[in-house]
Amino acid sequence: MSKTNSNSITSILVAALNTENSEFRTKMISILSKKIRKKIKDEIQFYDCTHSPLLYKEMKETEIDIIARYPGIHKPVMMIEIKANIGEPLQFSQGKNGYYKKTSKEHGIPLIYIIPKQYRHKGNLPEESYKIYWEDILSETGNINVNFDTQNNKL
Repeated sequence: MSKTNSNSITSILVAALNTENSEFRTKMISILSKKIRKKIKDEIQFYDCTHSPLLYKEMKETEIDIIARYPGIHKPVMMIEIKANIGEPLQFSQGKNGYYKKTSKEHGIPLIYIIPKQYRHKGNLPEESYKIYWEDILSETGNINVNFDTQNNKL
């Protein structure tokens, strides 16, 4: 049995998070708001950044999985890293003293890791980061319907 790739999960999650008026989006925005203790407005947009680096010098051209920001505002509201499997490696840039932590701290951007509860490298994540568990997302969101038809999305 093969394991799901984090880049695939990232793409699916971004599509679901950007589906306007969906119950999943509403629940996830609530989960994220509670976690970072800050109200997130409905117009927020999520971007898959797995193939485009976040342009802060502290990131050293590394690629966080997802950023969230408001239309017309360049500064991200959140940086989100996805780990789909319990043994998925943690790159240096993602760890305790890595580039993600430095960027988060320097620019005041909450850093969130979405990980399995049994994630083996949990102890190496930055202490200041927020952890959300896949199991809790599933518990709080229930059945997830994702529309993969991107042809009808607004530009």
